[in-house]
Amino acid sequence: MTLVWPLVVLTLVQLGFWTLLYSGYRRVAAGKSSLGRTEPIDDPELLPQISVVVAARNEEDRLPGLIATFDLQTHHDFEVVVVDDASEDGTATCVLEKAESRSWLRLVAIEEPRFPRKKNALTLGVGAARYGLLAFTDADCRPGPLWLERIARRHAQFDDNVLLVGFAPFTPEKGWVSRLARYDAILNGFLAAASIGIGFPYMATGRNLSYPEALFEEAGGHSHGNESLSGDDDLFLQHVWSRRLARIVWSSDPDTFVFSRPKGSVASWLKQKRRHSSAGRYMKISVQVWSGLFVLSLVAVWLAPFLIGSAGVGLLMIWLAAHYLAVRRSVRDLSGADLLPWFPVLTLLMVVYYAVFPIFGFLFPTKEWG
Repeated sequence: MTLVWPLVVLTLVQLGFWTLLYSGYRRVAAGKSSLGRTEPIDDPELLPQISVVVAARNEEDRLPGLIATFDLQTHHDFEVVVVDDASEDGTATCVLEKAESRSWLRLVAIEEPRFPRKKNALTLGVGAARYGLLAFTDADCRPGPLWLERIARRHAQFDDNVLLVGFAPFTPEKGWVSRLARYDAILNGFLAAASIGIGFPYMATGRNLSYPEALFEEAGGHSHGNESLSGDDDLFLQHVWSRRLARIVWSSDPDTFVFSRPKGSVASWLKQKRRHSSAGRYMKISVQVWSGLFVLSLVAVWLAPFLIGSAGVGLLMIWLAAHYLAVRRSVRDLSGADLLPWFPVLTLLMVVYYAVFPIFGFLFPTKEWG
């Protein structure tokens, strides 16, 4: 019985987390956390020019699909800068061949890469960019035709610097790897949006991010996180937010979602997640405390049935109901309505992941990109 009250308290902590996050998500979904100009920008000539920066390594097979999506963009005043980080395949040749018929496509080639490789590639891409507004995505992503236009219109609504955080879901495919990867992406999208809504932004995804080049320079680029291979999204956002260098805005417009295919196996997905989680040790102390308390209380709730029996089952049932109510809307908003029937199993798998893998990535960060 000595464990009952500590577990009750930790369950209440979890309920507090999800109530707060739900309120934050509702706030951004309603557009109340990032109001700019109310009048739309009707004249396309007034929309900002955009430089899209793509860091690529051994992406010969994926780049043609990405480049094809830019042939369809409705916003025509843009360029795409692909930075080839000493690829061992035909990445550079692929880009050069595609660029022969596309004036907006350029290659920056790195012959002698240096750590942290992706951040170094992105920095060189930003340095080569011609336009003042930057957008970032990856070689395996497939933006829709309205992506750049909607990003440009969103930035044009504000007079100050804006770091626009977009959503990057995975396309639906058969199998549990796809379901788990999609559910993980949706939860991350929910947490990114909700944290912005409560005024504590700490998450983003580098597959769908945009901000002015002036902000990159004012923030010192990625120099503050060079110890970590990962973090070109989360660490940069936290640096910008902690110094109040820009307004952090969530893009809830489905036309700005950037889809990509999930990894083909659990091993490849976990390898990717390990690299992402390795940035945890370099995050702000406030974020580490928030994340640590969140994971601790989450794991405690799921262990409660084993520790205190039927009372623990009751606590877990209360948590499941609260968690479902908190994320149900976001799962639907973020292209995952078909995952709701699998909610209990996916939630259990994600709890196991949260309990083990971030700690593993934190303690044993990877030094390899790609």
